[in-house]
Amino acid sequence: MNPEELRIGNLYNWTAEGNDYVFEVESKDFSDENYKNFEPIPLTDEWLTKLWFWPEKENHRVTPCCNYALVKLKDGYYIYNHSEVDGSLTWIRTNAIQYVHRLQNIYFALTEKELQLG
Repeated sequence: MNPEELRIGNLYNWTAEGNDYVFEVESKDFSDENYKNFEPIPLTDEWLTKLWFWPEKENHRVTPCCNYALVKLKDGYYIYNHSEVDGSLTWIRTNAIQYVHRLQNIYFALTEKELQLG
């Protein structure tokens, strides 16, 4: 996991003694030694539900707060503008999103709000 990708508030897995724990970045004052135990959290249906992205269609999730949709393709999720008028989708040009912290970062860049756990 690249520590440069992390922002305060990002979620990550911490592996210690064979167990995984979910933590939130509280500061950027980690030693390089600590980062070796950080693992990204893969985006799963369970995590998307926790992050307020609800199933709408197969491989298609929407968030009620700000008209964004995630569409799952073979290499990860892609974010789209979701029209409330006709349900159409317009792709926002990003790379595939595979991890929770990357979705948090993109969401913040688009909305200037933190993606909250539900």
